Amino acid sequence: MQQFVNKYFSLILVISCGLGFLTPDAGSLTPVLIPILLATVIFSSFFQISFSRNSFDKASLLASLYFYLTRYLLLPTAVYFAIRPFSEFYAAAFFLMVLLPSAVSSPTFSLIFNGNITMSVFLVVFTNILTPLCIPLMCHYVLAGTQEFDGVRMFQSLFYTVFLPLVLHLPFRKSRSFSRLVVKHNSLITVVSLAFIFILAVARYKTDLISHISLIPQYIGISFLVFFFLYFVGWFMGGRTTIANKITFSISSGANNIGLGVTLTILYFSAEVNVYFITAQFTWTLILVILRPFLRSMIGFFSPKTPRAVVGSKP
Repeated sequence: MQQFVNKYFSLILVISCGLGFLTPDAGSLTPVLIPILLATVIFSSFFQISFSRNSFDKASLLASLYFYLTRYLLLPTAVYFAIRPFSEFYAAAFFLMVLLPSAVSSPTFSLIFNGNITMSVFLVVFTNILTPLCIPLMCHYVLAGTQEFDGVRMFQSLFYTVFLPLVLHLPFRKSRSFSRLVVKHNSLITVVSLAFIFILAVARYKTDLISHISLIPQYIGISFLVFFFLYFVGWFMGGRTTIANKITFSISSGANNIGLGVTLTILYFSAEVNVYFITAQFTWTLILVILRPFLRSMIGFFSPKTPRAVVGSKP
């Protein structure tokens, strides 16, 4: 079952969207069930991360702090005000997209692509811990007057969805048998939870999805460019550092928690923004396929005399 889930992860999510069109809207249960499902994904995913004493050295802390300030505070604001004169819709959508924290799975991607796993772990923990405060405050000050939402309720949702699962998983880590069980079935837990999130989201906004069907190809193309931009800009935002760190910053920037974005747009933003984020969820998955050649080309361009740094090279 686990191998089937890993092989057909994207297909399962596509099918779940189709099922959403056949599923009745859960009504008032939707804003309750979706945060619970996402919290389950986050709770399970944190067992994939190793919290060793060596995970938080001073150099990683300082570099990660600089990266956080530029990537998660300055960049979202700059993106919003750069796009707002042309489109308030895309300005708000891109702002929230850039504001999302690193996905809990990003350390795994860093390991696969020869990045700095230590720094990646810190960025995941740091960006997710600050999310309940950062996103509501940033949305309040930047989107004031253009988007209506309850900042206090958003904070509560993010606290229960992101921060609480991180805290609750810590005592369960002490049980090796439970940890092994969760790690073994993490893919299954993730895909089932995300599939139900997709079903509930589509069921709630099926009318809007149908009415915006002509815009979905446009949303796919635009979200692809946004993700490519985030991977690209993450490479440079770490400043002058090692190739391994640049890989990690690139992945931490591009592989964001898009599932959280889908949840927030369902709860607090317009149906059109939610349609965009549901579409972006598929782009998030597809762009991982081209991530390896992208990083290989970046490494080859910036360090052509360092063959050992080539991503995917065999010993």
